Amino acid sequence: MTAEPTKPKKPASRSTPKPAKALSEKSPTKARRTRSPAPSIDSAKPAIPADTSTSPSPVATQEADQDKSRRPRKHKLVRDSFKFPQQEYAAFDALKGRCLKAGLAIKKSELVRAGLVALQALDDAQLIEILDKLEKLKAGRPAK
Repeated sequence: MTAEPTKPKKPASRSTPKPAKALSEKSPTKARRTRSPAPSIDSAKPAIPADTSTSPSPVATQEADQDKSRRPRKHKLVRDSFKFPQQEYAAFDALKGRCLKAGLAIKKSELVRAGLVALQALDDAQLIEILDKLEKLKAGRPAK
């Protein structure tokens, strides 16, 4: 007797029919489903009943609103760049040194802002006198 090679068996076909798709679902080729994934059992949280006793009282909300109105509003900051002659730029270091001796750490931008406050306090004649003493600088970036 000769042994015949055995052929692999084909998987048996299903005897149960496939369940029919629901009418609301469309096939993925026609339209994408926008259904969110089902939550897992671990992440499901029991619904908490609404309890009116835990909501803040009207007095508490009024106090919170007053606290918000007492806080200073944040100002929008504007970034800019300036050119200074080298001698005037050295004044930053001198003024910062004077402030450090007085026990106050200050930044260059704070010195510029303080200068603006000081200029605003002057009357027109004094302001024009100081501005006339300034060296006029060419506007724009230097050529490369």
